[in-house]
Amino acid sequence: MIAKRLSKVTALAVALLLFSFSLRAQFSQGRLQATGLTCALCSKSIHQALDQLPFIESVKPELKSSSFDIRFKREQSVSVQSIRAAVEDAGFFIGQLTLELSEVAADSLRSGNRWPGEASAFRVLGEWKEGQSLQVIEKGFLSEKEFKRILSRYPESEKELGKGICLLPIKK
Repeated sequence: MIAKRLSKVTALAVALLLFSFSLRAQFSQGRLQATGLTCALCSKSIHQALDQLPFIESVKPELKSSSFDIRFKREQSVSVQSIRAAVEDAGFFIGQLTLELSEVAADSLRSGNRWPGEASAFRVLGEWKEGQSLQVIEKGFLSEKEFKRILSRYPESEKELGKGICLLPIKK
């Protein structure tokens, strides 16, 4: 009975630790490049779709580049799958999505490249530095051509696909 109670307490402690860790693993901002836009109304529909997501603080469209600068709310988990769904529900696709880790998340990741989030884990491929942007390299978050190009340059990323959201540091 005591052992059973201890295992429940241990399980609860681990769950709380993972929950608090996933809250700390935040993105502060991002940049979304959309494809298929032909006019300002297209941009407006994506803007409105992104604005509906509860973890997004603000969206700033850039019409010339068909991109959107996104600022995320503090202390809320960011769902890249929800971002993708919002863009696709508006009738468009993501050509590229880059994210920037918050300072707290960067500090918590100094010892590793994987952390919990969404339904699975985020995984950073390669070396990264604080303040560096990370590109989402899963299918549906960049063009098929770009996806194949990245897989050819980073063959280890193919093994990680499906195990979580793969992120690739962008060199400046």
